[in-house]
Amino acid sequence: MGEGQSYLYPSGAGDGAVVITGANRGIGLALCRVYHERGADVIALCRTASPELVDLGVRILDGVDFAGSEAIPMLANALQGQPIGLLINNAGVIGSDRLGDLERDRLLAQFAVNTVAPVMVTDALAAQLAVGGKVVFISSIRGSLAENTTSGRYGYRMSKAALNMGALCLARDLKARGISVAIVHPGSVGTGMSQGQGYLSPEESARAIMAVTDQVSLANTGCFWDYSGQQIPW
Repeated sequence: MGEGQSYLYPSGAGDGAVVITGANRGIGLALCRVYHERGADVIALCRTASPELVDLGVRILDGVDFAGSEAIPMLANALQGQPIGLLINNAGVIGSDRLGDLERDRLLAQFAVNTVAPVMVTDALAAQLAVGGKVVFISSIRGSLAENTTSGRYGYRMSKAALNMGALCLARDLKARGISVAIVHPGSVGTGMSQGQGYLSPEESARAIMAVTDQVSLANTGCFWDYSGQQIPW
């Protein structure tokens, strides 16, 4: 399917599906693979389905572009009535912003995808999250104020810091419904987004994220986790 089109490929829908955004490549694709291997009913959301994603045999909803305003109502309609056990907000973008080269539109574009979209996706699908379900936000250590010892990547850093706040607010609101929230730094991963730079492969990061997700509960909801299972200071 091409960009701007959408189709939900059938693959044995069941209760408590795992919904993953940004699923056509990198960490998102690897998350689809490891949860599919575990036996989960995976629903992959992406702009354009890659051959590697199609080959997994998971359900795919493509045409989901979080840079625009139509993605949220479209996916809410497509997934209406689908029980969700785990929602992983993984889709993200990164810019090379630095002092002396800051552009308003480029900064706002990163906020739209990295901050606003994951919060709105969760809001749109919240009624379908099962009791005992979980929501994971793939953030970054670059969104930590305490850990910021360098500069650059202004839009990415600011949007991830704002995402952390939004996710924490959602953790407070969803706790009463028995839904826990995790904010996870996936590590430095060699993907297209990082231009292949990183000490973890996408699959290594995905398996680490899955392990962290397994230990998330109402007792630790809203915490900011490193991929290794250690908490990160805000």
